Amino acid sequence: ASDKNLDSAKAAPSQSVHPSEQQVNEGGGNPA
Repeated sequence: ASDKNLDSAKAAPSQSVHPSEQQVNEGGGNPA
């Protein structure tokens, strides 16, 4: 994941472009 994706995930995790990466980085979101 790029810094942009990480920043977006932190700002709005439910609207992350890559929910699967968000799950790895944030440990949350919908299961992919």
